[in-house]
Amino acid sequence: MIKRAFRRMTGWEKCSASDYKDLYDKYGGNILSNPDILRFIENNSTLSNSYFIHVSRGVADAAVCTWGNYLAGDKRLAWHNGACKVPVNFDEVIFPCHSARTDALLFPFKSKIISALRHPICLNGTNIFNARRQICIARPVTGKRRQTHRRQLKKFIEAGGSVKSINELSHSDFIDIYADLFSQRRNMKHDNNMLTSFIHHVDDVLFGSYLEFKGSPCAIQLLVKREDHNTVYIDYVNSGRSMYLKDHSVGSLCMFVNVNRAYEYADSQGKTLRFSFGNPTQDYKTRWCHLQPLTRLISI
Repeated sequence: MIKRAFRRMTGWEKCSASDYKDLYDKYGGNILSNPDILRFIENNSTLSNSYFIHVSRGVADAAVCTWGNYLAGDKRLAWHNGACKVPVNFDEVIFPCHSARTDALLFPFKSKIISALRHPICLNGTNIFNARRQICIARPVTGKRRQTHRRQLKKFIEAGGSVKSINELSHSDFIDIYADLFSQRRNMKHDNNMLTSFIHHVDDVLFGSYLEFKGSPCAIQLLVKREDHNTVYIDYVNSGRSMYLKDHSVGSLCMFVNVNRAYEYADSQGKTLRFSFGNPTQDYKTRWCHLQPLTRLISI
């Protein structure tokens, strides 16, 4: 009762999934806010999606999806409710919001992963009390690093390597290659069931290239892509590579190829790119990315 009254006081109203999708299509948002992704998570976990819109002067200018008192995407809830195997990064939320809005909103919800892009409009948002949480966003490969990787890629190709688009693969072939190379890298078997269902139910969700050496796949990345009207969003979820090629850093080469291709693709669409490596859990991420702070929403 109190929470419902607080939502009304702050301008938030419950809405349908269709209403949320309309605002997402209008204002945009990242992968973790995408209606197709949210629906898949709900259908493949014990989580239940609730949707809310913010109305100001009779105009719906923002929307969120929630899991209980938290904005959808909370990693702890994902783990405890069987959503952790869904191949997306539970690390950042960019909810749909009118780009012209300058007044800050009061959110009657909790979150620890609000994007820096939404921080200015979060009245009850803070970076200070958020355990220094950050997100890794890929930056263009330029200068000497670009020259070095291009030289290494040329050497790899001259030795019998090649770069292939994942668009050349069937879904089953992609899954087989990814599972095999993931198992080699991690020394553990990959559970294909969730990935198979994800690719089947979410259209045009994969992005990138993979590497072959003398006709055999040797490096691949699981990159998930969604787009709104002005941004291409890519999540780097995981990767696999051959552990038998010692003369070529195929993991780094695959990364170089895919970061370049992502920027080229976004530029060809006239859009900006937001290529997320998730939280800074590994040192290699800082070599490819710049760090941005995440905002915490404090609410009752």
